[in-house]
Amino acid sequence: MPTLPAVAVAYLVGKTFKVRKVLMIIVIFTPQQRLLQRSCGMTVLCYNCSSRLIPLWSSFMNREYHRWYSPSLGRDMELLIFGHGGARVLVFPTSMGRYYEWEDRGMIGSFSHHIRQGWLQFYCVDSVDKDSWYAKWKHPVDRARHQTAYENYLTREVLPLSRQKNDNPFMITVGASFGAYHAVNFALRHPLLVGRAIGLSGYYDITRWTEGYSGEDVYFHNPAAYIAQEHDPRRLQALRNLDLILAVGRDDALVENNRYFSGVLWNKGIWHALRLWDGWCHDWPYWQEMIHYYIGGAH
Repeated sequence: MPTLPAVAVAYLVGKTFKVRKVLMIIVIFTPQQRLLQRSCGMTVLCYNCSSRLIPLWSSFMNREYHRWYSPSLGRDMELLIFGHGGARVLVFPTSMGRYYEWEDRGMIGSFSHHIRQGWLQFYCVDSVDKDSWYAKWKHPVDRARHQTAYENYLTREVLPLSRQKNDNPFMITVGASFGAYHAVNFALRHPLLVGRAIGLSGYYDITRWTEGYSGEDVYFHNPAAYIAQEHDPRRLQALRNLDLILAVGRDDALVENNRYFSGVLWNKGIWHALRLWDGWCHDWPYWQEMIHYYIGGAH
C-alpha cells in the first residue's frame, strides 16, 4: 500500500542551540490518506481521521486508529489502540467525550513505559452519551435502550477485536467522571469478562440522568439499584471475584453517592476498595495520579 504525503511540523523549544526538545508533531491528514509511516519505522493506521495533534511519544509504541460501521449502533464508530500486549484496558471517556480524550489529556503518554514494555494495552472507545443518557429529548426508556446497543457494540465488536489482537485474558475497565459510571456498570453487568474495574470520581445512580425514572430498562443499567436486588448466587460469586476500585475526592459533590454505593456493595458481600482522596480531585491531574496508583490493584 503506497504511502501518501503528509505535512508534519516539529515544534522545537529551547533558549540555546545546544539543547532543544521536540514536544510534538502536528500531522495534517487529507481525506484520501490511509497510512502514515513514521520516520522511526512505526506505522499508524488512519481511516479518514481528522487533523489532530499527535504527541511524539506515540511514535515509540504501537498506535492504531480503527473505524468501522457498527451493526449494534447503526453508525460508524471510532477507537484508538495503544500497545501490543499485556492486560487489556478498556477506557471510557468523560461525559460525551471522544475516543482520543485520554491521548489528548496526557493519560496515555503517562503510561508510555508500561505500553512499550508490553504490560498494558489500551482500547480507548468513543462515547454515545449524547444519544443515550444525555439525550433529554428522548424518553428514559429510549435512552436506556441506546445504552444497551452501546454495550452490544462493546461486547460483540470491540472485545472480539481486542481478543484477536491480544490473547491476554485479563481485562480492566476504567473511566473518570461519567466514564467511571460506564466502566463500573460494564464490569458489574459482565463480571466474567472483566478482572478489574476502576471508577474515578464517578456517580453510580443513573436515575440522576432520567429525571428519577427507574423502569426496567433503566433499572438494569443502574448499578445502585440492580446490585441491591441481586440474589443469583452465581452472579454474586462472580461479582465477589471482581477487583473493584472507587476513588473520589472528599470534597467532591459525588462523594456521598460513592459512600452510598459502597454500602450497597458491602451489603451484598462484594469486596471493593473505596478510596477517598483529600480535596476535590475532580480533574485530569488528579485522575492521572489515581489511575497510576490503582491500575495494578487497590493499595
